[in-house]
Amino acid sequence: MAMDPVEEAIVAARVRLLFNYAFFGMLATRLVVVDASKWCRSMASDGKHLFYNREFVKALTPDELLFMIGHQVLHCAYDHLGRRGGRDRQFWDPAIDFVVNWTLSQEKLGVMPQGGLLDSRYTDDVGAEEIYRLLQTNGTSNLKSLDQHLDLNGEDGDGDGDEDGEGTATPRGGKDPRGNPDPGSETGVDYTKSPPVYTEDELNSLRNQVKAALINAIQSNTGNVPGGVVRLVNDFVNPTIDWRELLTQTIQSTFKEDYTFNQPSKRSWGLGGGCSVILPGQKWGSTVDICISLDTSGSISNDIFTAFLSEVRGIVEQYDDFRLHIWCIDAAIYNPQVFTPHNVDELDSYQPAGGGGNDFPLNWTYMRDNDIEPELFVVFSDGYPCGSWGDPDYCDTIFVIRNDWDKNIEAPFGLTVYMDD
Repeated sequence: MAMDPVEEAIVAARVRLLFNYAFFGMLATRLVVVDASKWCRSMASDGKHLFYNREFVKALTPDELLFMIGHQVLHCAYDHLGRRGGRDRQFWDPAIDFVVNWTLSQEKLGVMPQGGLLDSRYTDDVGAEEIYRLLQTNGTSNLKSLDQHLDLNGEDGDGDGDEDGEGTATPRGGKDPRGNPDPGSETGVDYTKSPPVYTEDELNSLRNQVKAALINAIQSNTGNVPGGVVRLVNDFVNPTIDWRELLTQTIQSTFKEDYTFNQPSKRSWGLGGGCSVILPGQKWGSTVDICISLDTSGSISNDIFTAFLSEVRGIVEQYDDFRLHIWCIDAAIYNPQVFTPHNVDELDSYQPAGGGGNDFPLNWTYMRDNDIEPELFVVFSDGYPCGSWGDPDYCDTIFVIRNDWDKNIEAPFGLTVYMDD
């Protein structure tokens, strides 16, 4: 059965992003594509879905479609919908479009469709909040956005999610009527008929998922990320994020969002002009395979170690199948063990060992010597290595830091998050 030509065009654009603008491509390909022609006048995103109007997409050139998908990606990356905070939409909507369109123009990503908002005075250096203030001060109004900006938590009062007053939103309330509080769950939801509206808890969870995906995309595409996005992420990575949610989503991203040509996508197609294109298929991991290092240097108390171990147990309980390599470290490696669902109960009796200084590079030496190449390496520590932090190139790494005296430590590579006391 042939693919729908409009969906085919969207898939082709996302693959172009994946190959030519990898940062944008990673974020675009995680969005679930939804034909929302009944309520969406152009394109929109809630951070989980990419909504589109068929007639709008059909009227775009391939380069304009590339731009519009990049436009949605940046709205998600900048957390524009979550940052609105009750501001007047007649000024906020154009403000965030000025930022996004300027960024895309700097990245030379596609071609902006006619009518897009672009002004050299309004850049990502200025920021959406300041542009909003300037537009208000100048009395600038009636500026139209290319895309549709959703009202995800119904703060406009009518709950239609559409600045033009079209469409009827999916009712709020978490389990009712959807029966599933997970934002983006497709069970019992028909987003083709109405835009989503989330409860506050749902929206916060969804925003954390986007932040985790964003950080993962940045880590994977160093030097290929708009400067404004990098600056925003520097503000993200602090204790205001639910660090457990961030850790969970980052772990999931290491084995869920991967692409391989060994299993080509069934959506591969021939593009015209005799050029045949094979699309990468998505590779879904069946087992979570991670390594965890527990700092047992002299500054780590028994209470902190117990908290580390409790969080480790919390990580593995989220998965049906896992392989967990765990060890203690100070100036040496102690008590290395492997836990699977068959012996996970023994994790509760895992004992600390050590008590001296912390030699972080030994973690990577141990993994190399034992031919261990994890999907993700999680280091629980107080953030004080004796010298080097370790090897930035061996594997993806998360440093989970807990101490009572310095909340500004940041590892020179990987992701640093702070564990709540």
